Amino acid sequence: MAALIGDSPDQHEAVTRGTGAERFLRRGPYVFLYPDRKTFEKDAFGFGLRRDHGVTWQEWDRTRLEQHDPELGPGFGFAAAIDGGAWVTAPGPYVAALGEHFLREGGSFLQGEVTDIAQIEGGRAAVTLVGGARLEADRVVLAAGAWSGRLAKRLGHEARMEAERGYHLMLKGASHLPPSPYSFVAAKIAATPMEEGLRLAGVVDLSGLDAPPLKAPLDGIRKRIRQLYPKLRWEVEETWMGQRPSTADSLPLIGPSPKAPAIHFAFGGQHLGLTMGPKLGRLTADLIAGRKPNIDIAPYRVDRFDWR
Repeated sequence: MAALIGDSPDQHEAVTRGTGAERFLRRGPYVFLYPDRKTFEKDAFGFGLRRDHGVTWQEWDRTRLEQHDPELGPGFGFAAAIDGGAWVTAPGPYVAALGEHFLREGGSFLQGEVTDIAQIEGGRAAVTLVGGARLEADRVVLAAGAWSGRLAKRLGHEARMEAERGYHLMLKGASHLPPSPYSFVAAKIAATPMEEGLRLAGVVDLSGLDAPPLKAPLDGIRKRIRQLYPKLRWEVEETWMGQRPSTADSLPLIGPSPKAPAIHFAFGGQHLGLTMGPKLGRLTADLIAGRKPNIDIAPYRVDRFDWR
């Protein structure tokens, strides 16, 4: 995974330059919050992996934490602040700005529900939409998130993927925002300052693509708000649940299908789809154009789950 996300801030800055989307990018530390150093030390395995892959961090005591954020609840006495972090302040408008740039550069956009995908005569590919419309192209990229596995099966591939459903609570008009994103480690919740307010996200369930959202995960997030910010006020609460495309080995599927070479897979980013988006796009473009990627893509081969 480090090969795909290790340089994500630079990748996002590169892909947004001159598009208008760069205004949604922010740089700053990503802060893991703990009650004390002893609790942090229990995470030695995870931070050891980070160190092995070149990640550095600063260790903050309570005094340093209060300098960073005076409103932070008293239950946090230690933090590991990851250097070189970045975040997107409004994911929807961010992607929309990139889409608008794509259109200005001569691209086109068609929205429809896909019922089939296949390689056709002449080494080309076709996508069939609800209603019967059929689109043909020299190359097609399958990047349909958690729904990609169902379409991959149409090509004879097993994606071994499940919808790892994540829950989000947006507090609009929040009276205080953190200076940079937090990981509330004990609660497995991330708190991120956004243009609309404070976003709290975390907790997962594996109920499947078609199940309705659950109530308990959101209730669990709500119970933690006062631990993070005891005095916090907000105007409006919005909730949503996202279907994360998580594979059995936590790695995406990248590259052309051996069974349908005109169709390239680019999905399975689990919680990190937006993070790795620019890198995944560059890799896919290189593969389609016949350029050799500068990383080994063997770990992401698209047929690795085809056991039968």
